[in-house]
Amino acid sequence: MDSRQGSSTTGHPTQQERPLDGALATLVDRARGSGRGFAVDVATDLDAAGRREVVYRVEQVLPPADEWEPPAPYRAHALENIASVVTFARRYGDAARSVVFYDDSRVEVVLDETPARGIRERAVMTWKYSPDLRDWQQLLGGKAIDHRALMDFFMRHQQTLVEATILDRMREVRAMMHVKVDSDLRLDGETAGVVFESQAGPSLIQFPRRIEVMLPVLDGDVVADASWIRTMVHVEVMLPREPKQPVSFALFAPALLAEVRLRIDVEIAAMCTELDGWTVLRGRHGEVPRELGREGQHCP
Repeated sequence: MDSRQGSSTTGHPTQQERPLDGALATLVDRARGSGRGFAVDVATDLDAAGRREVVYRVEQVLPPADEWEPPAPYRAHALENIASVVTFARRYGDAARSVVFYDDSRVEVVLDETPARGIRERAVMTWKYSPDLRDWQQLLGGKAIDHRALMDFFMRHQQTLVEATILDRMREVRAMMHVKVDSDLRLDGETAGVVFESQAGPSLIQFPRRIEVMLPVLDGDVVADASWIRTMVHVEVMLPREPKQPVSFALFAPALLAEVRLRIDVEIAAMCTELDGWTVLRGRHGEVPRELGREGQHCP
């Protein structure tokens, strides 16, 4: 074969001037045929017999600029449940480098907490609280709620009442009844008595001062009664200051947050069992930008 013909890997074979060019031209054409750039490296050394030896290497390099693609975006997935958190962490994370944070709002997996450069990849699972729990949390806190609004709330959420006593007492208050303004609130142990007036005369109605409720914490708990929490709700009765105004109530549940956290801890304990040896922390992942040195600043 004519040493000038070279390889035909591509449509434009490299021209060969000397017999040695044949092997080198083949390597060059092979690199060109793969659609990538290449670099030729020449190394001179002595062989085992002490003779001078020249080695040619053709190495592929990055694609040309017009074929370059940017790095893929970092993962920042939104997961739906603890089982998915465990699967994701095992698939992409590592017990030695990954960290799992959790608080009352979410669980967050940081795949690698160790790099000094670049953005840390994360995946977040937001706790999905049940509608019943969210409704009760909006009701609580000490804001005044009139009789009719609170009775409607209890009717819609009576499945969460351990006893329906307070709902029965509220139903005793008729539309034409008004609180006797010059009367006092009659506190008797576990009840608060209010005197109402109507055409039939005065009537004393006693409202419970504490009620126990059962609540599903997470969305998935709605059909799993065994996971529901119990908490005590304190009821404050507030008499109106002017005639014909309705009686109002304020509700407090001081232990509710602690009960919700205990339910969350059950989910976290199950996750820790599956992620044995991992770093799991109560808290939230946070990042503070590094401060670079500025002119005029000197280390002490």
